[in-house]
Amino acid sequence: MSQPHLKLYGNTLCPYVQRVRFALEALKLQYEYIEIDLLAQKHLKEEYLAINPLACVPTININNSNLYESLVLLEFLEEQFGNVFPKDIIKRAQQRIWANYYDQNVIGSIWGIFQIYTSKDEQGLKNLANKLAEEIRYWVKQTKLSERVKNNPKTFYEGEQLTYVDFAVVPHTRYLEDIVRVAFNKEIFDLVENDDLIKDFRIYINNVASSEAYNKVTHKLSPLPAHGENTLFDSLNFTPETYDYSKYIRAYLTKRFDS
Repeated sequence: MSQPHLKLYGNTLCPYVQRVRFALEALKLQYEYIEIDLLAQKHLKEEYLAINPLACVPTININNSNLYESLVLLEFLEEQFGNVFPKDIIKRAQQRIWANYYDQNVIGSIWGIFQIYTSKDEQGLKNLANKLAEEIRYWVKQTKLSERVKNNPKTFYEGEQLTYVDFAVVPHTRYLEDIVRVAFNKEIFDLVENDDLIKDFRIYINNVASSEAYNKVTHKLSPLPAHGENTLFDSLNFTPETYDYSKYIRAYLTKRFDS
């Protein structure tokens, strides 16, 4: 049976979109990608609201139906295609629990980085790093991630196959790290006590972020947005040979907060 046609509406810098694209790439699914220019407020235009009345990205269109909300879309990909979750039903439930915990307690706090960026508040950055590190230590300890990292320093969350937690957790974490690196020339987790829990967490994040599937939606983006779909991207005159993810982030921060 042929794969149903998938159309993904998203924005290349949005980590919620990156969650879904990351999974699509890891599953090696064919999909049509359409860029929605958030800086130009294309998500608020009538034609997009007809697709997604919540005015957000990502959206997947399949069989003439539109679906949205990134974690829901990951669940949908599991039900439609499989291989997003581990096969063991206990591990599936545990992944849902701890992905939700991370979503609410870590990801829910990272957006403070934009206020810190505009105020250039270095102490605020350190405070945010410590707040996130406290939640991350608890998460790593409760999920027993450190044990898996120590047993296999190249592990993803559940071993050698990318799964739901990897898709749900890593894009936002890496997004924050990249913003701090570009805006402050610092590594955010260098600002906290580097105990074993944080060290093992960083190893895990680096393992996932080194995967080909993750890089295809970030540092080695392919394909690039079509000309006219993203005004910021067009202004940078990127080609597949000159595309630079860090430069893209810097231009985004300048355009959104410094203009």
